[in-house]
Amino acid sequence: STSQLLTVATCHLPTHLWTDPVKRRAQAIIMHLVLDTLQGVAAGLPAILMGDFGFIPSSAPYALAADGNEHAAKHHPGALEGLPKTTRMRSAYKACFDIEPAFTMKRRSAVTTDYIWMGDGVAARECLRLPDSVEGPLPNKLEGSVHVPVVAMLEVGPPTGLALDMPDVGDADIAGTFKALVAKWNKVGKQGSEDTFKKK
Repeated sequence: STSQLLTVATCHLPTHLWTDPVKRRAQAIIMHLVLDTLQGVAAGLPAILMGDFGFIPSSAPYALAADGNEHAAKHHPGALEGLPKTTRMRSAYKACFDIEPAFTMKRRSAVTTDYIWMGDGVAARECLRLPDSVEGPLPNKLEGSVHVPVVAMLEVGPPTGLALDMPDVGDADIAGTFKALVAKWNKVGKQGSEDTFKKK
């Protein structure tokens, strides 16, 4: 058997700071500090960063994580000025579906603020497909939080491809879908991945 060192970090960043330029700048600095610290600790080895980041996919901190300083600075002038370079990461959901979920949190409105970020040497195999909408605010009788779970099976090392049976549309019963996915992944863990996951 082989082993691989892996750094895993979770965080809950200050939320809803995208309302004015000063707050957007503060949020970008905070995300830069998180990325810089994680990458310093990982020291070039594979790393995963996940949590409630409090920013939306069109924001400067998202661009900083997904595209790196140079690209992000071009599209978000001022928010990233003077920040040292960090290494870009990749979103597990974007790797699986080419787009972030329509929402990961819903109170009065639905927004996406929760992400699973992958560093070099980490690849997504499968993600829990979320629905495009839910009725009413959360929590409700199916979901116990204002946030819905973002869930991914990740692999460390050379990528072997995405699962071929990921649904095109998410089910409103997120908890039930998650339970079925866990049962599938437990079976994969016991029997090996080749029966369930095939290279594309």
